[in-house]
Amino acid sequence: MHPRICSIPVVVCCLLLSVGLMTQRVAASPQAGLDCRTLLSGNWNAPATWENCGGGAPGADDNAYIQAGHTVTLTQDEAVNDLHISTGTTNASTGGEGIVALGDYTLSLHGALSCYFAPVGTTPGSSTTTVHATALTINIGGPGRLRVVGASRNLTNAGEWGIPGTSPTNIATFEIAADVDATIVMSTGMKAGVWSLVSGTLDTNGFRLAADLGAAGTGDVTVGADATLVSSSSASSAPIMSRTTTLSNGAAGAFTLNGRLILKGATPHIGMTTITLNGVVEYAGASQTLLQGMGGGAAPTVYGTLVLTNTGTKTLPANTTVNTRLVRGGASSLNLGGNTLTYGAAATLEYAGTAAQTAGPELPAAIAGLAINNAAGVTLNADLAVNTLLDLAAGDLTIGAFTLDLGAAATCSGIGDALGAVRRTTVVAGSVYCFGHPLVNAGVNTGSTPPSALTVTLARGSAPFTGAVLRQYSVAAPGFAGVATLRLRYRSDELNGNDANDLVLWRYDGVRWLAQAPSSWDVDSLTKNDVTAFSDWALAANGDSTAVDVSAFTAQRNGSETLLTWSTASEAALMGFHLHRSDSRDGPRARLTDQMIPAQHAGQVAGGAYTWVDRAAGAAPGFYWLELVHLQGESTWLGPAPTQSAPVYLPVITLTR
Repeated sequence: MHPRICSIPVVVCCLLLSVGLMTQRVAASPQAGLDCRTLLSGNWNAPATWENCGGGAPGADDNAYIQAGHTVTLTQDEAVNDLHISTGTTNASTGGEGIVALGDYTLSLHGALSCYFAPVGTTPGSSTTTVHATALTINIGGPGRLRVVGASRNLTNAGEWGIPGTSPTNIATFEIAADVDATIVMSTGMKAGVWSLVSGTLDTNGFRLAADLGAAGTGDVTVGADATLVSSSSASSAPIMSRTTTLSNGAAGAFTLNGRLILKGATPHIGMTTITLNGVVEYAGASQTLLQGMGGGAAPTVYGTLVLTNTGTKTLPANTTVNTRLVRGGASSLNLGGNTLTYGAAATLEYAGTAAQTAGPELPAAIAGLAINNAAGVTLNADLAVNTLLDLAAGDLTIGAFTLDLGAAATCSGIGDALGAVRRTTVVAGSVYCFGHPLVNAGVNTGSTPPSALTVTLARGSAPFTGAVLRQYSVAAPGFAGVATLRLRYRSDELNGNDANDLVLWRYDGVRWLAQAPSSWDVDSLTKNDVTAFSDWALAANGDSTAVDVSAFTAQRNGSETLLTWSTASEAALMGFHLHRSDSRDGPRARLTDQMIPAQHAGQVAGGAYTWVDRAAGAAPGFYWLELVHLQGESTWLGPAPTQSAPVYLPVITLTR
């Protein structure tokens, strides 16, 4: 409701106002705005300045027409829906012009801007792109501005606005303060003394955002942290922003990006004296050359975050530095164009494609962070050193024939695997390090001799031996002596028939796979704290004929007695033994040992030698079985071993609880 002035009794005043409103707004809804037009020059909030405005001044729901020759001055902050400014009476530039003098105040625009010409007293008139330079003015150095607020819409429509040919020093500041999810669209070029994008998105299409305060090097553009600027401009003659299209007039002032700039044109240009790209610049076209300078303005060579999306090749026009993050998304690739790409000390390289990606010329020799955000995976094309963070957020990193070096303080995160060799060249006793996935760890215990380098190589997809989990780790630690800690991860889809609750670690000693009792079982990983040697490692509940702790089991007859001997290569998973005898190979077994024969080095990677005499064997031939009782409670059976004089090497037959 607009303020109304009335000097007659209240009841009569209200009655007359009601009749007046009915004549002005026949069949209008209560929310409909008025088409207010100036009657003469005056203050915005003075009812005498306006006609067809219900006896008041325009508000946020109303449209305002500033007629030719009229100047409307703000004396306080105001609001309007659509703002129409006349540029003349008989044509676009004849008969005077309308002016909105903002001074030190803000006019909040909820609708669109347009220009028209028409005789005074006639609206809406004829649309025109001839905008007078002083259509919107402010007091220089003051807070006055035109603030664009509200929901998504066109800020200008084709043929209804344009760029003034000249720029006085008091041309208005434009502020884009739209709803956070709103997009404000320009369908014409626009000029302001200063552009300030605070919130929401401003899409300039292929039109120019002109910034000018009447001299070269003036007119700033700032995109705040909560704002986005989108441009489809694609030529030096139509830059995304500049002072004017006449190159001899010089570039505009400073462009400061703290939010997001999205460029869709094939060859975007910019005409600004200084450029500071703290925020995100996204190249979202099919194939593009990165932003170039024009009109004597700077060419941006330093980016905060540089994002490459869509398809095609993005080409560097000059030597370029990325200080925060470079992202290869979509199906894009990068062409250095004969230039150099460098990274800041804390920069991250991220792969976020929609299909499998292979690293290109964007891959440096070393970088602070590497992020894999591609479920289809990424493959390296060279050796790489990651100094701070390896983030396998989504998807695997295939290292192939190359080596991924992790710095002394580098950490790991994410859900993917590093497939190939991950190396640490700085290993300190008492520290545990990650190698790709955060659950793949290794370290040398305090008091031990660290290796010159510690490398964990992961191969996935096949079992190291029959029945093992479908992955194998190779751990190399030249120069290591003492005790180490090792934690190995597996995925549920790799169990290969194993029960995760029964998994133990297995180490290959160059001849056979030896079971290694884990120190702890965690979700999707096993840890062993007393590792004394490194080589190939696997995970399994059962193993094949070489995957046992016992290297030999023999039964030798000596008269009426039988001498049973066996030896172990490792007792890391063993608690002890029982002996059994049967009269035939497949006959029932009778246990010979009343008490379990304890392992000499239970739970240790060390072997022992054992003998036991069956004095009740008699002269009849027999078959012997050796039951290995493991630390987890299950039993592994070796046999049958027939009584004979020569040693026999026997397979594992079954594994039971």
